[in-house]
Formats: sequence, structure tokens, C-alpha cells
Amino acid sequence: MATGIDQGKIDWLLTQAYTKMRHRQYKSSLALLEGLRVLAPDHPEVYRMLSYTLLQADQPEECLQMVDKYLQYLPSGADDEEIRWIEARARLRLDKTANGAQQGETSD
Repeated sequence: MATGIDQGKIDWLLTQAYTKMRHRQYKSSLALLEGLRVLAPDHPEVYRMLSYTLLQADQPEECLQMVDKYLQYLPSGADDEEIRWIEARARLRLDKTANGAQQGETSD
């Protein structure tokens, strides 16, 4: 995994993004993670954090895009249970949104 930034700085930025996300500062968290994605484009943890933050920010479609990117960079045989949970939650939100829109159309 060749990046232009050392692992210590990646870890620090991920921690900052996580802290902001936990305080519901999604815009700030996403800005840090998007910047980190530019600096470390092949680092799977960046995509995992992006997917989780996008899920928390109620952006399930974008979340699923980052899930796919994460799985692309995940080493073979690595545990994918957490990302599959994130993926399932995003799909559930999309289904609820679609069902809510359909119910609104039929109630008119």
C-alpha cells in the first residue's frame, strides 16, 4: 500500500474524523476523510470510515459506493463482518425510503 503519507498521520486523521463523526459533525468528518482519500487512495480504512460516516449522515447511496471501494482494497481473507453490517444498514435505509415514497404515491 504505497501512499504519500505515513501511517501515523493516517491514524491521526482517522481518529479526528471519527471524533467529529461521533459528535455529529458529519460535514467536518467527511471533509477530513475526503482529504485523506486523496492522500491515501488505496488505504481500506479510509473507505470503511467514509462508509460508516456516510451511513450516520443518512447518505446511504454514497455509503454503498464507499462499501464497494472498501471491499476492493480489503486484503483477501480479511474479516468483512463490520462492513457487511454497514452495507446492510445502508440497504435497509434505501428500502425504507423507497417504500415510504411508494406509500406516498398510493395514498394520493
